[in-house]
Amino acid sequence: MGSICLIKIEYMTVFLTGATGFVGKNVLEKLLMKNLKVRVLVRNDKKIQKFIQSFSPKNYLKNLEIVYGDATKPETYEKYIE
Repeated sequence: MGSICLIKIEYMTVFLTGATGFVGKNVLEKLLMKNLKVRVLVRNDKKIQKFIQSFSPKNYLKNLEIVYGDATKPETYEKYIE
């Protein structure tokens, strides 16, 4: 029989790539609504700004950190992953 390992993530920061795509936006919204800290890797500032403008309630945005880079180039985001 297997065992279940649960990780408490309320004290962690989630690193999310693809946050401006269809699936990523929905994942980002769900994480923020759970009041989790989320660090998103984006290439396009316009797309993430559009998400921010349309997101409600705004108070959850305090947990959003935007970093810029390219998911295909680890050197642009390595420093954000611990």
